[in-house]
Amino acid sequence: MVADAARGGTLTVTAPEKVDVAATLAPLDGRAADAPVPIRTSGTRREIAIDRLAPGAYLLRIYSRQSGDERFACSADFVIRAE
Repeated sequence: MVADAARGGTLTVTAPEKVDVAATLAPLDGRAADAPVPIRTSGTRREIAIDRLAPGAYLLRIYSRQSGDERFACSADFVIRAE
């Protein structure tokens, strides 16, 4: 995924309504820790909002769990290249 670093963007995924989704974002070079990413939920749609980023490569990690479960599991990884 390529993103305009100055604008940020949104990645939309779908999940059943009884599934919770969370996400983190971290630079690939390890210069900072993972940071939580806000997610808006509307029915089965989950909009993952990425703020402006400094140019570089990042790992967006998406987690999911059944509602009521205690732990999240990693569901998908995306590499974002901000230009």
